[in-house]
Amino acid sequence: MRISRYFKLRRSIRASDSGFTLVELMVTSFLGLLMLALTLSATTSNRRLFKYDLTRTKINQNMRSALDIMGMDVRQAGENLFPTFPAIEIVNGAAGVPDELVVRRNLLDEVFNVCGAIAAGSGNAKIIVADNGSAQAGCDKTSNLTSYSSWSAKRLADGGATHVIKAYMYNRSTKLGEFFNYTGESSTSTQYKLTRGAGTWANAYPVGSSSLYVLEEWRYRVRDNVLQIVTDQDTANPLNVVDGVQDFQVTALMQDGSTKTTYIPGDDWSKLKALRISVTGTETVQGEALTRTLSADFFPRNILSN
Repeated sequence: MRISRYFKLRRSIRASDSGFTLVELMVTSFLGLLMLALTLSATTSNRRLFKYDLTRTKINQNMRSALDIMGMDVRQAGENLFPTFPAIEIVNGAAGVPDELVVRRNLLDEVFNVCGAIAAGSGNAKIIVADNGSAQAGCDKTSNLTSYSSWSAKRLADGGATHVIKAYMYNRSTKLGEFFNYTGESSTSTQYKLTRGAGTWANAYPVGSSSLYVLEEWRYRVRDNVLQIVTDQDTANPLNVVDGVQDFQVTALMQDGSTKTTYIPGDDWSKLKALRISVTGTETVQGEALTRTLSADFFPRNILSN
């Protein structure tokens, strides 16, 4: 009897020592792999969503920054300028090409008339802004004393060690203008003259239809998916503002309810209701292009002064 119990105990011990069967191991492994796959799938999906959200946030922030910068300049457009002066220009891009936006403001209340004709292509370095010998209205020396003093003070205050600032010559008839280096001024018993730096004049500026301003000009454009600012027509040194900009569109909303996609010199900017600016940004995430567009309306507040 004891021997029988001994052999039964041995068989029981051997059975328990045999472990899991092959089927049990396969089922356990399958369940483990399934749980691991589900966990990895959830992790990958969450990581993908996180990257999408991160990229969307980045694009939105970039486009919002672009709108904020342009909106600040649009609001200042036209300061100390007449409605007939091109304070705002919209250059409508060809099919699929981003627009360009130009905004200008005058930094001085005083504006000079040109009292001595300047020929296109000439290197005339002396600009006559007052001449008692001229029959042109507004060219007598006495009435230009305040303007002469203001221009000189502005140049000395803003010109730094070289005392050179940018000024702008504009032909009201042709609607053409250009920046030049304003380097000094001189006075005789009958005349006031401004001096320009080296260079030649691109356009003609006749007496009676030409004026001089101290302007700031900002031109917004997109190059290689980068929004740039070109200041005072210095195209050689653009300022890169925001990257990832795929498109840039500007629409003029008029007070009469109409819209314009092009705004040229000669268009009365005081008739604007607002400028609608849209910027489109794009980024690649997980091999897929993600695109977002933001728009905003901006009012040139100097319209209220006209």
